Amino acid sequence: DIFYAHMNNFAILLPIARYIKKNTKSRFVLLLTDDLYNNLNKKSILERKKLKNEYKEIIQLADKVYAITRELKKEYEKIFNIEIELLYKGCNFEYSIKNKINKPITFIYAGNLLYGRDKTLSLVAKAIEKNNINSSNKAMLEIYTSTNINKEMVKKLNIPESSEIKGKKDYDEIKKLMNRAEFNLHVESFDKKEIEYVRYSFSTKITDCLQSGSSVLAIGPRNIASMEYLSNIPGVITINTIENIDKKIETIINSDKIILNNAKQIRNFAIKRHNITKNQERLRKDFFEMKS
Repeated sequence: DIFYAHMNNFAILLPIARYIKKNTKSRFVLLLTDDLYNNLNKKSILERKKLKNEYKEIIQLADKVYAITRELKKEYEKIFNIEIELLYKGCNFEYSIKNKINKPITFIYAGNLLYGRDKTLSLVAKAIEKNNINSSNKAMLEIYTSTNINKEMVKKLNIPESSEIKGKKDYDEIKKLMNRAEFNLHVESFDKKEIEYVRYSFSTKITDCLQSGSSVLAIGPRNIASMEYLSNIPGVITINTIENIDKKIETIINSDKIILNNAKQIRNFAIKRHNITKNQERLRKDFFEMKS
């Protein structure tokens, strides 16, 4: 009845979409999660024209299009002259809200180290190291990732008693670790080239942070969709300039009450905006109406 697809690999998707529309009565639904269309400008002139035409054709073949961020929705509605709906990723609230502070204060980053995120994490690691030298309130950054680690990353991110790359863990274990943490991190690069690539994206790790029951610290430039979104969530602490990282981290490490209060505010927001049951009900309703 309905063929639902993510737009990520549109070169493979195009012949499938053509076949569906020509040979079946199925409705074709798309989810947009990244700004692939504008990033095609980095290709050669001939390749860019071909790929942009393919991308546009898939959009035109779709019966319904969802976007994962408000910024992506607005940009693509303007480019393609179509109506696009917002679709937020849902949260599962299997872990309770944090009600006590462990020592040392634990910061956890669970995600890839691509698009310059390793550089931002290295600034966090250095800030924690400085705090640990100057304060009795110690902290630790734990990094869980499936990204291939090179020597440069090891040098930057493995700092004795301050930061450690822990490697890959399965998702159930990651959820437990994030619930244990005082702070879960969302980071983006401050490099202009990396900003261009991720500016309309909404990291799926954001909902993992929101559902964890712990506080959230987001670090990155303001003009990125994920950072804009997080900056408007009550309880989320955001840092938008490199210069503020050291002082802000020192402050929050020594603020037990703020950590617990922020965790409560974040959970309240997540229940209202990212309740997975409500999201699924909304999709069922949309799909049923399309089928009818």
